[in-house]
Amino acid sequence: YTTIQAAINAASSGATITVCAGTYKERLTTSGKTLTITGAGASTTFLDANNSGTAFKVTSSGKITLSGMTITKAKTGGVYCKDSTLTISSSTVTVNKSSSGGGGLYAYNCVLSVSGSTFSSNTSSSKGAGLYAAKSSGTLSGNAFSANKASSKGGGVSLKSGTVTVDGNTFSGNTSTHGGGIYIEADSDVTDNTFSANTVTYHGAGVYNYSGDGDFTGNTFSDNVAGEDGGGLYISASYAYVADNDFVGNDAIDDGGGFRALSSYATVERNTFDSNTA
Repeated sequence: YTTIQAAINAASSGATITVCAGTYKERLTTSGKTLTITGAGASTTFLDANNSGTAFKVTSSGKITLSGMTITKAKTGGVYCKDSTLTISSSTVTVNKSSSGGGGLYAYNCVLSVSGSTFSSNTSSSKGAGLYAAKSSGTLSGNAFSANKASSKGGGVSLKSGTVTVDGNTFSGNTSTHGGGIYIEADSDVTDNTFSANTVTYHGAGVYNYSGDGDFTGNTFSDNVAGEDGGGLYISASYAYVADNDFVGNDAIDDGGGFRALSSYATVERNTFDSNTA
């Protein structure tokens, strides 16, 4: 096939599509199929939306496994998932835009497994510049979120009304108004991640957790800067377990250079706080 979309259209559910190295200037849509799409590697296989539309849409109870590709230059989001199951690994999602959330990846009512991938330099004039997930479940593990910029909540990731676990990722140089690394309005556990040099205009440069119930364990928060409160971690109206984290060199202009809790119930134990300022 001369295009990836032609191969998708012809494939029976359950098929594997192998994509050769190259740049494919197209926008893909899958609906209701179970497919595995494997590129030759993120450094050599590019899905280029050519500064228009969404690069890859997965809808209608589809089950898509995607690996070994770079998704770039989409104007309305790199990847869009609705009512489906999506697995992404060993891929790069970079330089995509969105006006409504999820510059890199937007998921609504999806089961997600995103691992070993890079989300960089994506932008959103709303929330979740790297990744936005609402009413979704699953895991984000071993990914790198860097230099993503949201005009509202969640420079790297924004989670709402779901149970997505965030484990073993790095968040660096992301920016937003709230939650530079992650903004959470869901029941999510955040474990063994590194948050460094993220910035926010207001609260929670590393992580902002609002009205959720989650564990925050084994994370490192370093050199994050908040324009108001919570340089490393900010929780509000939440139930949280905060343990075995390192808070080093974070800064808040107002309160809580390392950690700020507001109107919340939190168990805080065995954390290290060093050289944070407020």
